[in-house]
Formats: sequence, structure tokens, C-alpha cells
Amino acid sequence: MRKINGFLAACALTLAAGCGGSNGGSSDNLNLPAGTNALLSVYVSGSGPAALTLDAGGKTVEITTALMGLSEVKLRTASTTDTEATELSLPGPFIVDLEAQTVENLGPSHIDDDADDDGIEDSKDSDDDGDGTPDVSDSDDDGDGVADEDDYVMDECSIVDALELPAGTYTKIEAKLDKIEDGDGIDPASPLAGKSLYIEGTFDGTPFVVTADFDEEFEVVNPAGIVVEDGSIASFILSFNLAGWFEGIDLSAAETEGGIVLLDSGHNSALFEQFRDNVKATMDMENDSDDDGIPDSED
Repeated sequence: MRKINGFLAACALTLAAGCGGSNGGSSDNLNLPAGTNALLSVYVSGSGPAALTLDAGGKTVEITTALMGLSEVKLRTASTTDTEATELSLPGPFIVDLEAQTVENLGPSHIDDDADDDGIEDSKDSDDDGDGTPDVSDSDDDGDGVADEDDYVMDECSIVDALELPAGTYTKIEAKLDKIEDGDGIDPASPLAGKSLYIEGTFDGTPFVVTADFDEEFEVVNPAGIVVEDGSIASFILSFNLAGWFEGIDLSAAETEGGIVLLDSGHNSALFEQFRDNVKATMDMENDSDDDGIPDSED
């Protein structure tokens, strides 16, 4: 099996507003390196700007926090034999914020996430371009000439990676759900620290928290595949159907602690195992032929 290392968009991406959401997968405002012929981004069905409200079997689920840790993502071409397949491995770990539809790469990256070269990552810097104007008052945080409202920025857009792939038809994506440890560079105060999944919200008004520390490898096959050619940019979308995570789960019957439903390996374990199975079953790989960040199936 031939393994190809991906590279990330080599542009100064910094904190700004106006990225993510339905436009997060677009390449319009990315200064992509020569040879880029594919983008990988994430998409969550039915997401909104404040909280994610879902209809799960007639029950209203509102998600206020939804964080997932991925240690690795792989793309693979169609082939009758493993030796003929091309596999692209993207090392992480990645923090995927499913409510905000943003991706943060804690691993090796070619993205310039320190626009002013002051040794502080843009996600933790209050003046990304070092011009003396705090980011909250700066309409062009990274000084790239693109207004923040039109800019795509590190840790604030849904793009996982910009890639140079061998031409071919890619039919499979694998993602490893894994714990994000303090040593990976996550903020120790993050609710995802030491976990692979953290979900918080309400189920028909009852607050719930889902936490997981399991390792799980997801494999999604798209028989039609997504064609990658030189001279154009293919858009892969790793899509999540969060409503499907709650399929067949009635939290109104779950035990509570302090008025909160806890779903984890030690609380409401049967419901938790069903939730785990649902997570595995509701991930998909989709095409975005018009590069607007929305899967063709929903566009």
C-alpha cells in the first residue's frame, strides 16, 4: 500500500470572525500551495450559529458543546487489491468542534498559525498581526488584506487539510476517534482534555452530558467515490449526522444525578453503548462539487 503524506494550506491563517458554518469548506479565500488538488472539511447536518437544535425521534435535542478528538484521518482510493491502493494519512490529533464546525490541528502542520512570528499561536494571541490593534478591534486580524468577515482562519473554519493527492477515485475515509491528552497540546481546562468525546446539551429540556474515553476507528465507504484530478480542486466532506446519534435513545427514562443525565461507561451504560453504536453508524464521506462547504446531498 502506497502512503502519501498530506500537506496543509501554507497561508497565514489567524483568528477572525466569519468562518465555518456553511462556507467553511470553500477555497475562495485560501492561498493554497501549488499542486493542491483536494480539500477535506467537516460538516454537521442542521448546524446553527448559537446552538445545535435537533429533532431526534420527536424529541428536541439542543447541543451547546460538542467536541470530538481524532488522532488520525485517512483517505483511500478504490482498488481490487491492497497493494494497488493509494492511502493518504493525515496525522493529528485534531479537535473537531461539531457545534461550531471548526477543526483545530494539534499535530504537525504547515499552516502558519503564528502570523506575527511572536511565538504565540494565533488561537491564543490577542494581536495576531502584531500591528498594535487588538484582534477584537481589528477588521483584518492577520494583515493579509482580506477582511475578517471574508477570511478563512486557523482553528475557526471547517477545513481539516489542503492536499496534494495522486489522481484517482477515492472511495474510503477512515477516522480514529481517540483521547486527547494534555501532552497533545490541548488546553487542560477544555472539557475534552483526557477524553475522545464530550457532548453537552438538553433533551426535551433535561440537561445531559455525554463523555467518552474510548478509542474507535470509523470506516466510511462511498461506492461512487470522489474523483481527484490535477488542475482542479476536489472537495471531500466528512459529515456528521448528530440527530442520528440520538436515534432510539430516550433520555427521559435515564437516571439523573443532580438533575443531569450522565451518559458514560459508568452511568446509564446501556444507553451509552447505543449512543456509541449510533456515532459509528452516522458518519459519511460526501462530495462538495460546487465547493460551498455543503455536501451535494444537502445542497
